[in-house]
Amino acid sequence: MREKDQDFRILILSARNSLEDKINGLDSGSNDYLTKPFDFMELEARIRNLLRRNFKTDSRFLLCGRLRLDTGERQAQYAGQTVVLTRKEYALLEYLFSRLGETVSAEELIEHAWDSETDLFSNSFRFHIHSLRKKLEAAGAGEYIVTKRGQGYILRCPAEDES
Repeated sequence: MREKDQDFRILILSARNSLEDKINGLDSGSNDYLTKPFDFMELEARIRNLLRRNFKTDSRFLLCGRLRLDTGERQAQYAGQTVVLTRKEYALLEYLFSRLGETVSAEELIEHAWDSETDLFSNSFRFHIHSLRKKLEAAGAGEYIVTKRGQGYILRCPAEDES
């Protein structure tokens, strides 16, 4: 389903409740994962949450200096060089692009890229942010994601790249 429609919202309802099952389900492309037994009010709330989220962008190409995001191909490039990203790294970068120049909290980034049960202090989130930064840095775009301690992250376009 995900290959046919990137914007299709997928909520997995499963009796499989191990952490590995949840991670596999989310990493394989679902937007959320809910284990049985569940309360129907929680299911309704999760569906409302998925419907509130905007998975589409107005333009296929988003630009920030020499950093370019192709939302159709779900790829990032810096100065014409492809930056290979995982699904989570791409989701984080895409959301930062959607809030260009604004401070985005870790909680908001997690809500966009993971399900609602993700631990805000999880090593997974920090690992993906760190990995995304390292990949951008290796491509020459090391100054694009800025941390505001205690507040969140900002995607900013360095002045020298905006010419």
